[in-house]
Formats: sequence, structure tokens, C-alpha cells
Amino acid sequence: MKEPKLIAFEGLDGCGKTMQIRLLEKFLVDKGHKTKVIPSLSRQGFSGDVRQKILGATGENMNPLARQMFIMAAYMNTYHEEILPALHMGHTVLLDRTIQLSTLAYGIADGAPGVSMREMVDGINNATRKPDICFVIQLPFAETQARMQQRALTETNYFDTPSYLLFGKRQHIMLQESLRYQWVTLIDGNHTIANVHNAITTHEWIKKEMR
Repeated sequence: MKEPKLIAFEGLDGCGKTMQIRLLEKFLVDKGHKTKVIPSLSRQGFSGDVRQKILGATGENMNPLARQMFIMAAYMNTYHEEILPALHMGHTVLLDRTIQLSTLAYGIADGAPGVSMREMVDGINNATRKPDICFVIQLPFAETQARMQQRALTETNYFDTPSYLLFGKRQHIMLQESLRYQWVTLIDGNHTIANVHNAITTHEWIKKEMR
């Protein structure tokens, strides 16, 4: 019997990541795999409390490095309370975002020192199981922001704000960091939902490991 797999998804907000996670979950369940979707920053327990503070007014006023340290602590809690138990129960875990890419990219882009961020990420790499594979859905950030505007998640003049440039910086850092890891594979998200899903489900790793 094969060891349960940890499959991660990455990409900027608006890239279609959540939809692809749901589609892969259905694909795997239909093939008989027990599957569980877990966000890297869980909404439960201690991690949920941290999430609420970080994403709320408290987080906005925090030092950038301190904010990311809280997020990493919350991830470690999620890892031991949700991810490991699910894997031990034989579930394939679909992880929504990773510390290695999202947290590091968002932290550096928000002003946290790159050296300190990478040292903390390396510590987590040594203390946790890394994803078996991570699908990074690539989409130009102009397109991701256009999608988010359609969903009314950003202000209408977002393209003229510093936040828009910050988003582009996050994308650049995330792509740079993805080159550090052999378990990362890039998926072209500039296609239909069905075509992106097909690119994932026909990937050689999926065909070999998730038969």
C-alpha cells in the first residue's frame, strides 16, 4: 500500500487555485482515494484564532516579520493537529498554500527581511514533511486582479494603488522561490478551467502515484 500523499496548490489570489483543488478532490474521490482539503492557515483552534487576528485590524498594525512568525506558528499547529492525523488515517491531503512559497513571498513583499524569512522556512522544512508535489498555477497578476475585481474583492481603482505593485512583487518572489524545490511544478493557468484541470490530472506524477 502506497504512503498517503501530500499535494499542495499555490498561486496568487484569483488564479483559480481553489477551483482546481475542488476539481482534483472530486477526481481523486471518484478514483477511490480518501481525500481531505486543508488550508495552510487553518480556520480551527489556535490556527483559526491567529488567522482571525492576522487578517483583521490587529494584523495590519503588526511588524511584518512578527506577522509571518505568527503565521508559521499557526501552520506548525495545523500540521500537527490536522495534516499529520489525516495522513496517518490514509487520506490524501490537498494543501491550500504552503509556507515555502506563499508565506515567504507575501512576507518579503510586505517588508519582512528576506534572510530571516528564509531561515524560518528552512527550519519548517527540517521539522515537517514537505509536499510530494505542489502545483503552482501561473497567471499574469493583471488577470488575477481583473478576476478579483469581478468578484468585488478589490476596489475599482486597484490597478492605480501601491497594492497592485505589491501583488506583482509577491508573484515574482513566489516564482523565484519555486525554483528551489524539485517538488514544485508550474501549471499554465491561462486556459479554461477544464483545460487546467486536465493538465493537472494528466501530469505524470498524478498518473503514476494516484492511479
